[in-house]
Amino acid sequence: MGKVLAQSSHQAYFIDGFHGGIWGHFPYQYSSFMAKEMLNHPAWKINLEIEPVTWDSIESLDPPGYHFFKTAFADTTADARIEYVNPTYGQSYLFNISGESIIRQFYYGMQTLRAHFAAIRFSTYSSEEPCFTSALPGILQSYGLQYASLKNPNTCWGGYTATHSGALVNWIGPDGSSILTVPRYTSEVLQNGSTWQTIAWKNSPQYINAAVSDGIIHPVGMCLQDAGWTGGPWLGKSAASQYTTWSDYMTHVADRDPKENWQLSQEDIKVSLVWGGQILQRVAAAVRKTENKLINLESALTLEAVFQGKPWPGQALDNAWKNLLLSQHHDTWIVPNNRKYGKNWWDYVHAWTDTALRISDGLLASTLTLPDRKTSKAQYVRVFNGAGRQRKGLVTITLPEPLKGKYIEVLDGNHNRIATQQKADTIYFYAKVPPLGYTTYQLSAGKQNSRSGRSLIKRAPDGNYIMENAYIRLELNPGKGGAISSLKLKADNIELLDTTKGMLGELKGYFYEQRKFRSSTEMPAAIEVLENGPLTAKLKIKGHIAGSPFEKTLEISKGSQLIRARLLINWKDKPGIGKFDERGHFKNQNLVKAFYDSRYKLQTLVPVREDCTELYRDAPFDIFKSRQSNTFYDRWDSIKNDVLLHWVDLSQPGGQYGISLLSGATTSYINGPGWPLGLTTQYSGIGLFGADYFAQGPTNLSYAIFPHAGNWKTGAVVGASEDYNKPLLPVLINAPERLSQRKTTASLLEIDAESGWEVSSLQSSNDGSSVILRLWNASGDNQPHSIQFSRPLSKKASIATVQLNGNQISTLAVASDMRSVQTSIPPKGIQTIVIKGITYDPLL
Repeated sequence: MGKVLAQSSHQAYFIDGFHGGIWGHFPYQYSSFMAKEMLNHPAWKINLEIEPVTWDSIESLDPPGYHFFKTAFADTTADARIEYVNPTYGQSYLFNISGESIIRQFYYGMQTLRAHFAAIRFSTYSSEEPCFTSALPGILQSYGLQYASLKNPNTCWGGYTATHSGALVNWIGPDGSSILTVPRYTSEVLQNGSTWQTIAWKNSPQYINAAVSDGIIHPVGMCLQDAGWTGGPWLGKSAASQYTTWSDYMTHVADRDPKENWQLSQEDIKVSLVWGGQILQRVAAAVRKTENKLINLESALTLEAVFQGKPWPGQALDNAWKNLLLSQHHDTWIVPNNRKYGKNWWDYVHAWTDTALRISDGLLASTLTLPDRKTSKAQYVRVFNGAGRQRKGLVTITLPEPLKGKYIEVLDGNHNRIATQQKADTIYFYAKVPPLGYTTYQLSAGKQNSRSGRSLIKRAPDGNYIMENAYIRLELNPGKGGAISSLKLKADNIELLDTTKGMLGELKGYFYEQRKFRSSTEMPAAIEVLENGPLTAKLKIKGHIAGSPFEKTLEISKGSQLIRARLLINWKDKPGIGKFDERGHFKNQNLVKAFYDSRYKLQTLVPVREDCTELYRDAPFDIFKSRQSNTFYDRWDSIKNDVLLHWVDLSQPGGQYGISLLSGATTSYINGPGWPLGLTTQYSGIGLFGADYFAQGPTNLSYAIFPHAGNWKTGAVVGASEDYNKPLLPVLINAPERLSQRKTTASLLEIDAESGWEVSSLQSSNDGSSVILRLWNASGDNQPHSIQFSRPLSKKASIATVQLNGNQISTLAVASDMRSVQTSIPPKGIQTIVIKGITYDPLL
């Protein structure tokens, strides 16, 4: 390797410390071990990435170790020997969850740590795993952090970041925010003979010499040891490198000259999990369901607090969020098969998300409903809208006990009967709900509704099935496994599919035991119409893929372009699906692994027409154009970012039309020359660490197709994603009196329709004195836009923008009529607004 350059001006530094916690790995009284090693090695400095909740148990199980760290964190001088570098509650990967979840990860993690260490400071974000996402600079800055690191040299199992020249960069987020960051150097190459390390993991002479040759005066390496390792200082007692904390290195060591700006793309974060593995799909689906429900619930509870005077159930919501945040732990995604105390990670995720959902359901039942009167002849449904725009959407109600077995009328606030569709004890109707508000409808027994409008499904003379509304027309071919052979935008009669690449909804993958690709179009399917009314239509497709039966439901509604799908595959035996069989010869060191190559996994195809070549997709608080020519890779040293968070969109460069693929859970997608867009549906084989990812039980996933005119921005893709993930929320209630128009509807505020802003969250303060609104500028400009209140605010009202750490940024001037304010948000930026002194009278 050669000798390390010995000039004092080229002193190398090292970031040592510990990573883990009680939910990952943290042996009994390990804090005392860390304390002992620090006392034995006075020059040693450490950086901690310990799950915050761990300190609750350390306090009771290891008082000496706890006391040591309580004293250590009280030292806030420049010579402090300890720094907390990742305060997130559940050590999430971040790229795989919603932006709002990321904010809560930091909020609850910091809150927990400050409860133990009152003087603790958070200056630098760093992680042993690839826990990075493009929007981090703005979030970190808003929480008061000054620095970041994009290194994870010793734990690259799940990926690593792209390299960049220089010792430091200004990491620029999608909103234009900047944070001073240590990148993975251009010279920090991947370690030979490894699939989990870069050469920075132990400050080898090779690493230091390469960095110095690249002009880096004070190179820094890193390893946050797994809590449980007992070697003490990672480089040994006589290391030539100097141990440091990230803050000390950034503040006092690294070159402070102006640095190059790096507009980090989400695709610069190269991550790979076992996408398509059933256990990972279950984790992702549970997390997404719970995320969506908690955010929707908070909005509804805030409206109830404002308009109904209901108390804010802060403690219960905190508990629900903390359970969700633990389910987002990186270990639940990268090693979901690993067992701890007799359970695997999916068992814990299931328990955590179930707890959060039970809390949510309990709050819906107790906080939103009025006193129960099961024998009442009339029942009511209050429909909540958590978006900042008016929405008219289909809602589905399972009838309460007093109304079961009867035909139901739905009445609005003027007691006008509105159109419904009913099947047994399920009723459908379109609710019109104001922005950040609710509308209440009356349900009562009545005469059978006569249908107005034609049904949305018909059988064509050739035996195909046509699903059609005012916006779209799709045609299903039973002879080809029920796949969709045509999808048109009706306004211009534009065909959006290229069926030379496959059919929409076709299942296709490589079954390596059969040594060939198999497709669901090989055999005919049976199609059953489940619903066929003027408001909504649903059919079920029963087919086979490689000998295993599947069922798929497709649903469209009268007023939407969205096509909703649910897929259930009941696997016979455990077929191998992927590039090759690794049983018996899997090695961690193998660069090529079967689960990397999505071309061979079972995909649900979306063969968008050839001229739709611009691919956009979303990430937490980000939307970006793909720079990748394809998503294909089969080696650890050539990982690409193919993560599908909420949606991926293919449209024409001129923006005339396109198709979005929306996923009901975080997964991956495939796209490239000669391959149709595809949703990763099943991998069945060996995964990371040689774990068994063979199909066990059914595959169950949901997705949606959104054909549109224009591109992702002009075609309202973000709104479609919001409608899909956070739909209108109907809640059955009892009402003590006859409802009038004035009392059936309420709206807190409306956001300028031209702004491009989306509501990230709406909350109440615990004491009920404030409403906290967080907005995300998903598709707008940097110009001021208005927020219009539905009723005049109190003269004592105040409105301020605040950072995520609570520090005030500015006050917003309320217009003279006390009904509006103006503010501006950078494109892709977030803004948190605290509204104090809302004095709306209860409407019921």
